[in-house]
Amino acid sequence: MKEKIGCGKEIEIMNIRKKRIALCYPRTKKDVRGLSAMPIGILIIGTILKKDYEVKVFDASFDEDISKTFNRIDDFKPDIIGISLLTPFYYEGLKLTKMCKDKEYPVIWGGPHPTIEPKTSLEEEGGPDFVVIGEGEYTFPDLLKNMNKPENVKGIGYKNKGKIIINEPRDRVKEEDLNIIPDRELLETLPKYLKTKIMNIIVYRGCPFNCSFCQPTLRKLLGGGWKIRSPENIVEELKILKEKYHPKRFLFSDDTFTANHEWVRKFVSLIKKNYLKIDFEISTRVNENIFTEEMIFILKSIGLSKISFGVETGSQKILEGLNKGITIKEIKSAFKKCKKYKIDTNAFIMFGAIGETKETLRETESLVNEINPSTLNLSIATPQIGTDLYTQAKEAHRLKFENFRQSDYYGWEFNILPIKNEDIEFKDILEVKNRILKKRRLKFIWYHLKEEIRMLSIKRWIYAIKEFIKRRDKG
Repeated sequence: MKEKIGCGKEIEIMNIRKKRIALCYPRTKKDVRGLSAMPIGILIIGTILKKDYEVKVFDASFDEDISKTFNRIDDFKPDIIGISLLTPFYYEGLKLTKMCKDKEYPVIWGGPHPTIEPKTSLEEEGGPDFVVIGEGEYTFPDLLKNMNKPENVKGIGYKNKGKIIINEPRDRVKEEDLNIIPDRELLETLPKYLKTKIMNIIVYRGCPFNCSFCQPTLRKLLGGGWKIRSPENIVEELKILKEKYHPKRFLFSDDTFTANHEWVRKFVSLIKKNYLKIDFEISTRVNENIFTEEMIFILKSIGLSKISFGVETGSQKILEGLNKGITIKEIKSAFKKCKKYKIDTNAFIMFGAIGETKETLRETESLVNEINPSTLNLSIATPQIGTDLYTQAKEAHRLKFENFRQSDYYGWEFNILPIKNEDIEFKDILEVKNRILKKRRLKFIWYHLKEEIRMLSIKRWIYAIKEFIKRRDKG
C-alpha cells in the first residue's frame, strides 16, 4: 500500500504483523475437578510475551476433546505454540502436539512434566520441538528470539539431528521479578470462569517443606524456599479485579498463605488503608508457628471466610512417612482455632499412602469426625514422577501405575490404588470415603446452599449445581 506525504511524495507502508503465539493449557473437561481455577502460570507467561507478540491463551478445560481446542488454535494461525503440561493430562498434551505438528506448527512444552522428564518428552514420537525446564518467564521469551540458535538458550532441551541436547540450567527468577499482574483477558475461556464469581490469585512461589508427595519436584520446577510478590502488588491486583470483574470471592491458591507473618501484617494494613472490602479464602499449614491466632484474627478482620489445610491422614506414623512435618495435635488445634473465630474449614485427605492399613483408615475417619471440617477433598495417594514418594514406592515394588492418566490423585474412576499395600484394597478405601461423605451429605448440602445464597448469582447457582453433581464421585 502507498500513502502520500508532504510535497506529493509517496512511501510504501509495510504491513508487518507481530508474530502470533498460542499458549495452551490442555486439561480437558474430564480432568477438571470442581470449581476450577484459571491457569495463572501460563497467563503470566502470556502477559510477559504480549509486549512483543500477539498472544492468546487457549484453555481446554471446557472441551470434551482436545481436538476442539486445536480447531480454535488453528483458526488463530499462530507462528509458535506453547503447551503447559502436567502429568495427568500428558496424553491430551501429546495429542494436541501431534495435531499441531501435522500443520507444521513449532511446539514448545513447559511446566512440571517436561521439567522432570525433559529427555523422555523429547523422545516421544510426534512430541515437542523444544522443552522449557523450570520457570519460564525468561526462558520462553529467550527461546522465541533464538529458535534458530537454541544452543544459546539456558534452561531448555531440544533435538539436533536426532540427538537430544539439554542445555545448562537458567538462574532462578528473582523475587522482585514476580510482581506481574496476569492479564486475564488473554484467556479465551475467561467468560466461563467468571460465572463462578470466584477469582484465584497466586502470591507465593516455591515451598521449603519436604513432603514426599511434592518434593524434590517442586524445587526442580521453582527452586527451594519461598519467593513472594509484594503486598502492594497483590493489593493492586485485587483492586483491578474488583473494578473490572466484580467477583464475590477471591481464592488465594498458595499452599501456605500465612508463612510470612510480616508480609501478612503489611497486606492486612494495605487492605484497610485502601478501604478494600473482600471475601476470600486461603490455604495454609497447621504448624503452630505458621498458623497462629494472630494470623486468623487479623485476616478475619479483612474478610477471611474459609481456610483449607493439608490434613492428609489421621495416622501420625503415615504423616511421618510422608515427611509432612506436622502432628495430629497441631491438626486438631488448627481446626479448634477456626471454630473459635467462626471460620469455615476444608480438609484435604489422602488415602492409600505407603503403610496404609485398615487401622490407619479408621484413625483418619476418627480424626475427620473430630475436626468436623465444613468441606472435604478426598484423594488417593498418587506418586507424581520425580517425587520422593514415587521413588520410595518404586524401590519398594509398590508402584502400580499403568499410564500417566492415573497420576490424577482425584481419579477415583480408575478403581485402582497407585501404591500397593498388603492390608488394603481399593474397595476398603472406597468404603471409608463413602462412609465419611454419607455422614456429612446433609451438612455439605446445607453449606453449599448457604454459599450460593452469599454469592447471590443465578448464573453461579446453575454452574455450581452442575459442578456439585459432577464432584460427588470425585472426592
